[in-house]
Amino acid sequence: MSQRVTTAPIGPLRKAVLAALLLSVVTVVATRFAYRDLLQGPALVPTPDSLSLTRDLPAAVGWSPQLIESARVYADGLPSQSVIVLWRGMVAVEWGDTSRRIDLDSMGESLLGGRRIIAVDRGLIDLEMTLAELGVVDHSPSLSSVERSARIEDLITSRSGIYHSAVGEDLGQFPERGIHVPNQTFFYNLWNFNLAASLFEQLTDISLGQAFKDWIADPVGMQDFRTQDVTYQEGGESNFRSWHFSMSARDIARFGQLYMQGGRWDDVQIIPSNWIADTLTRHSDAGDGIGYGYLWWIMADGSFLSTGTGGQVLQLYPEDEVMVVYRLDTGTDFARWIWTLWGRSVTNAEISSLVRRVMAAGPG
Repeated sequence: MSQRVTTAPIGPLRKAVLAALLLSVVTVVATRFAYRDLLQGPALVPTPDSLSLTRDLPAAVGWSPQLIESARVYADGLPSQSVIVLWRGMVAVEWGDTSRRIDLDSMGESLLGGRRIIAVDRGLIDLEMTLAELGVVDHSPSLSSVERSARIEDLITSRSGIYHSAVGEDLGQFPERGIHVPNQTFFYNLWNFNLAASLFEQLTDISLGQAFKDWIADPVGMQDFRTQDVTYQEGGESNFRSWHFSMSARDIARFGQLYMQGGRWDDVQIIPSNWIADTLTRHSDAGDGIGYGYLWWIMADGSFLSTGTGGQVLQLYPEDEVMVVYRLDTGTDFARWIWTLWGRSVTNAEISSLVRRVMAAGPG
């Protein structure tokens, strides 16, 4: 005789739990699908002629189309938003939407350096001025007299010895406050750059966005930059707000090429060449053969690097006369939160592999 098996009905609480779990799964799947391009990168195709830098810069000749295509396929396997390679000031590679403005994150520090150089050359800023002379104070806790002896130069070389909380940054494993005196030890700290930006605006009486537009963007013919592309974030961690710079890949390429040309563009010296050289000089040892200049990383292979969250890169190779821009989109606000949870960063090794593949396609 067979025995009938009965099951207890699902109670209201269990139904609610199952419904919540199902809703969570659906939400995760839908969110990841909605932000697919952000998480994986869009298809990386050659930039349309209407957006291409070749409107104003010549196209490079003598490069292998087959090897260029091989490099593009490799880049397409990364979460790439756009890639530009200039060789001797000519466009060798241009893929993706190079006109789209994306948050630069820490790459913006190098752009701050370009304006600061001009301000110093015009006598608006003295790098030897101390925080005490400038009346700088901060809270939670306040700066000590030793910390206030740091100079502006110590801020832009990240040698201030000040490990204060910064707006937009988690202190993490920072050294103990007061353990180092100014200009003694290199330690990368966003607080330095937030204060440097505030002092720039205080001493020049011009906003970061307006200075960049008037002093650099317009003279080199940037196509997309607007003063409102520099935004600010307030916070209780510090008196000094953080700042965010959005820029297109093709405009970043122009900035990088300006440095490759010693600060000169169309026979006009926009940034003094001696200041460019000093900016790209190793002022600190950052370990593993890497140095730090004025808001630029000095790499062991002789290249100069500006980098941002996730693997955004502006890299200069003076010996090879090559400049590389690599962008990926890490999003803003809610999209940034999505990227933080599920987004994929690009490693230094992957960027190096891409650069080698591109360079292999060059003439000679």
